[in-house]
Amino acid sequence: ARLYRHGGESIAFLPLVLEEGTFYLADDPDQLADTVGSELRNLQRHWRGSGAPLLLIPVTEAAFRLNPEAFLRLGEALGSGLLESVPVQLAPLGELLEQVCWVDLPPQAVADPEPQTNADPLLRASTSLKPLTAQQELELELVVVPIADLAHRLWQSTSLPEQAELLEQLVRRLGPNSILQGPSSSGPVKLLALVEAVYRRALAEADWNVVRRCAGVMRLIHPQLEDALTDLLVRQKQVVVGRNYTHDSLISQPQGSLAIAAMIERFSGEDGREGMLQQELLLALDSLARLEPALLSGSLTLQLGQLLLLLTGELASERDLPADEVWAARRSGRAALVEFVRSRLGEALLDPDALTIGFARRFTSYKRPGLLLHDVNRIVRILTNTERPVQLLIAGKAHPNDTHGAGLVAEAVRFCLREDVWNRAIFLEDYDMGVAAALTGGVDI
Repeated sequence: ARLYRHGGESIAFLPLVLEEGTFYLADDPDQLADTVGSELRNLQRHWRGSGAPLLLIPVTEAAFRLNPEAFLRLGEALGSGLLESVPVQLAPLGELLEQVCWVDLPPQAVADPEPQTNADPLLRASTSLKPLTAQQELELELVVVPIADLAHRLWQSTSLPEQAELLEQLVRRLGPNSILQGPSSSGPVKLLALVEAVYRRALAEADWNVVRRCAGVMRLIHPQLEDALTDLLVRQKQVVVGRNYTHDSLISQPQGSLAIAAMIERFSGEDGREGMLQQELLLALDSLARLEPALLSGSLTLQLGQLLLLLTGELASERDLPADEVWAARRSGRAALVEFVRSRLGEALLDPDALTIGFARRFTSYKRPGLLLHDVNRIVRILTNTERPVQLLIAGKAHPNDTHGAGLVAEAVRFCLREDVWNRAIFLEDYDMGVAAALTGGVDI
């Protein structure tokens, strides 16, 4: 929000939230106006400098060509002198120099930029933007492909979504700071440098699916999460992050952006896109609360994971997705759950193509977990129907002092050990957030 003098030169910086490397929403023309509005409110609230704060708004040629109407609408709103109740003055930088806050920097304040490896030429040009199918993603995520094969496939790939998926798997298995040997005679390259190269390509193509995947691998954090949460708390709301409503995933006190992002990552699945979408949802809910507060009237707890599921269902319905596409997407999550169970139990149990029912909670009388096994003969008939295969996963714990709850757990375990359902009903021990995340991502009911 200031201009700087250093060695006879004038230096200006973009606000953190509008820098390409900080978060990708500023690169979406439709989101730019809301981002600018949020930054203006922050400046109005926190500005303490002499003179007026300065906000530089980057407009790249590629983004303008993609959606010129969005930029023109933002320009008209700023030109009116008022944006979201914040007074503004829109003018070329030269006309604003006398009004802004200037800071003189000492000679040693500006360091020479560190040399960076250009990883972009190492990756082949992307000739395909077609998203990977659920089956293709599943093969990469569940099949243990040797590292060398993943790297070879990466260097040969001409698909932007495939490059992003391969890099996510490599980072997941090797770590974000790992070095990968480049193709042919080229030298080693940092994995994150390759991810950033794909991220920039995806931004240029406005491929938000790939952008979000790469952003998740890069662990980008929107700097306005803290302000968005604070605004919602002031409006008597509380927020649940991740997939499940627990005491630990509930936010009812102000938190910094780093802490919020860490909680979202902790309680979400492995797919980095999920965490990025939850950050977007938090920002969108804040915008909704400001602009259309009646829509959130009566809502005390905002569950980001549940909203994400709801929006996914609504979008699938609007786009009238074919049944086989929907089933393939469901099978992907179910297969991941089956692989999770098999890895824990060391046995080839369950069927990734069977309808999967999940029941996981604290076992205590008032939650009535016994209802699930109230009619044992009926549930056995359901689980052993070969024409319509169904399988059941049960998980949970009882309080150490709750003897009745412990008895309910024992009853569930005994049922799962019956000879007629042992491969169709599984009790998962040591219930925790990891088990809960796997279940919510993979069960059908």
